[in-house]
Amino acid sequence: MEHLLKEKGGQAYIESCGLHATFLGNPPDRRMQDAGKSYGITLQDRAKLFEASFFDQFDAIFCVTEDVCAAVKAMAHTKEHQSKIFIASHFSEKHKDEEIPDPYFGGEKSFEQVWDRVADACQGIMKHFFVDHSS
Repeated sequence: MEHLLKEKGGQAYIESCGLHATFLGNPPDRRMQDAGKSYGITLQDRAKLFEASFFDQFDAIFCVTEDVCAAVKAMAHTKEHQSKIFIASHFSEKHKDEEIPDPYFGGEKSFEQVWDRVADACQGIMKHFFVDHSS
């Protein structure tokens, strides 16, 4: 998402995080880094946990699966917070409303397929949330 925003001359604070501390503080899986490099993107973030404070810090929260969405919604204690939660692929063109699976137990191809789904979702999110209103 940051890469797309930069290409379009836009900016926003983007955070990526999980719901479990299993890989807390670690860099992305090497296979995901390799998939990113094939798109010209270097992943530098470290794994971090979703925090309830994010509801107040961010305008929108995008989840990759219904299970993740349900867990995040369980942390949202107001209607305003609930209204910020979306399934990322809802904005996709090629993979609309399809979950973005965890590629960890798949081979290299799984990471490439997930990257394709993430890129598709990010393109749709850009069109929906970062509309050019200058004209």
